Amino acid sequence: MSDLIQLICAAHLERSKSDPLVTALDGGRWAFCAGGAPDTHDWRQIAPTAVGSVRNRQSRGLQDLLGQAPKTSPETA
Repeated sequence: MSDLIQLICAAHLERSKSDPLVTALDGGRWAFCAGGAPDTHDWRQIAPTAVGSVRNRQSRGLQDLLGQAPKTSPETA
């Protein structure tokens, strides 16, 4: 895939046992969900980044792309 990832799912930064989800959203922007979740995404815009670079990051690296500090408490969603 030569397109650049422009959105990351902030709700699912931890990798799951399934493959990550890479999908095109409305407007043709590519989005990445590390958890591979089918829904309940929280899409956040990032600087356009090569899909290989995004795939190779662990959750801390994805947080860095988002410009977030690590979460200190578990989500209760």
